[in-house]
Amino acid sequence: MMGESLELRSTNYELRATRFYLLIPIFCVLFQSLVYAQEIRVHAKFNGDSVKIGKPLEFYLSARYPENLNILFPDSTFSFAPFELQKKIYFPTQTKNGISKDSVVYILASYEVDSIQTLKLPVFVVNKMDCTQVFSNIDSVYFQNLVKAIPDSLTTEKLPLKTNTNYLSVSWQLNYILLGIAGGILLIALILVWVIFGKRIRNYFRLKKLARGYEAFRAQFDASVHKLKSEFSPKNAEQSLFIWKKYMEELSRIPYTKYTTREIKQVFAGNEINLTLSAIDRMVYGQVALESVDSFQSLKSEAEKLFRQKSSESEANLETTNLFKAATPTSIQNKIDRQITPTDVEGYSNLLRDLPCPFCGRTDEKLNGAVLHTVKSFIVLTSYRKRLIIGCPTTLNKKINLAILSTFLLGWWGFPWGLIRTPQYIYLNLKEKKKIRIKEPNNALLSFAFHRANEIESNRDNTEKLKEIIKTKKSWWQL
Repeated sequence: MMGESLELRSTNYELRATRFYLLIPIFCVLFQSLVYAQEIRVHAKFNGDSVKIGKPLEFYLSARYPENLNILFPDSTFSFAPFELQKKIYFPTQTKNGISKDSVVYILASYEVDSIQTLKLPVFVVNKMDCTQVFSNIDSVYFQNLVKAIPDSLTTEKLPLKTNTNYLSVSWQLNYILLGIAGGILLIALILVWVIFGKRIRNYFRLKKLARGYEAFRAQFDASVHKLKSEFSPKNAEQSLFIWKKYMEELSRIPYTKYTTREIKQVFAGNEINLTLSAIDRMVYGQVALESVDSFQSLKSEAEKLFRQKSSESEANLETTNLFKAATPTSIQNKIDRQITPTDVEGYSNLLRDLPCPFCGRTDEKLNGAVLHTVKSFIVLTSYRKRLIIGCPTTLNKKINLAILSTFLLGWWGFPWGLIRTPQYIYLNLKEKKKIRIKEPNNALLSFAFHRANEIESNRDNTEKLKEIIKTKKSWWQL
């Protein structure tokens, strides 16, 4: 029993010693805080006794401490609740007789409605391992009500409010991120529009330029010829000829203004315009006044002919709905004045049908024609095209399926024509699938043979050349 009692006493002594050692750091911290509290004096005060919602209020904080200490004041990351920090003003450190003094003014604002609002702030003493807080005294301000009394139940319309109609200037800020995103989207959209529709846009403005140039030439040329009729002079005749030369030079890129009459006649060899040029030379150099100046009309007709040729070349690129018109026997009959009969066209078509397929090279199926209808849209822009191709029925079926898929995927995205043309062209493609396996030449092949009749006739015995004729030039836009 005695041994057990001694063992219990020994255990109690050990527990008490352990507790004592655990309390030593706590006593050290408390002692250090008391020492700092005696060495450091922190004082705080509001510059005023009341506060209004949102109005700035000054709060002074100062600290006196031994110059060997390093003191930190609260910054913008510290919580000033129930106040919010707007800005702070620091004053330089002043040291006298080993005692330093620091002070700062905090500009605060309150958005609480408590009747009394208090605040105390600490300063931080920097130690080797951590920081010690030393708090200031507590100061308070009263909340100033602008609305004296608010009834318990009151509608918004009857709520007494204090109004302020003074203009509050707010600095304008540009959202550069949003502007950059919008600019990037616009740039991408413009690039897509140019890639998809650039050729059409260029051809459109080229046609407009051609039309304006021709109208200007016609007005100027007619005025010059009219002046020549009313008042003949070699100078007026030469001026009319120069107007014609200048316009023809713009269209053909041939330097007519630098050419002599003989050189121009070589360009128009076998053309009746040469007689007109000889007559004009007699007017200019021989000063021979002709009874009629109607010969100038042949110059105008030649200019109009060249203008229409250039316009047709541009329209061939711009026109999206009539690359080749589907010719019927009736429409062919209306072209007999060109000495091409329906029998000739049918013979040319059968000649082409026996050629190998220009796409897959198959010879076991007779060729036929198909008109592919495609639509591609982008927002308000819609491009719809018809493209005539020659091939075997198997290949034509694949091409038509690709046209249907392309139109279905890319045709809807334009308003309003994308929504209108897409179902229409899908339906036309489906109808075209039924025409590619008929035993006789279909309308598409007849149309092709009709428009290329002269080439086919000239090369009917040249198989390689005929293969080249039926090959379709493929652009990136087309399937």
